[in-house]
Amino acid sequence: MASKTADAIKLVLRLPKALHKRLTQQARRNNVSLNTEIVQRLKETLPTAKTHRDLREVADLLAQRGATHALGGTPLTEMNKKLDKLIAAVDIGPPVQRHSVIPLRNPISETPEPKVPLPKKKTEPESETVKSDVEGSGKK
Repeated sequence: MASKTADAIKLVLRLPKALHKRLTQQARRNNVSLNTEIVQRLKETLPTAKTHRDLREVADLLAQRGATHALGGTPLTEMNKKLDKLIAAVDIGPPVQRHSVIPLRNPISETPEPKVPLPKKKTEPESETVKSDVEGSGKK
């Protein structure tokens, strides 16, 4: 059976003493570890794709009822575009930034795959004359 932390990442975190004390007290009240308390609070505060989809449904309902702007004056079309981007970002995750790596020593150039398969090296079997010479030399 896999352990609970099989998919967990270890993180070293610096907290102000006062915040650490408050979190520790709250963890005791909830009868959980400090780690569980922090993880649960993070889960509760981070939006999920479902949160954004729910907001998108509300915006669609407002549009169906003739509204053109959300509360605060934001046009619904603009809000829907932003929500779609947030949903995609949460579903897939943030885009991965690619960094170029410059080797410090012994740079290896990348060779593309050949378009035509390279011929295999042929290994010649030992000829009978070589074998007989070897066998004959051992008997003398």
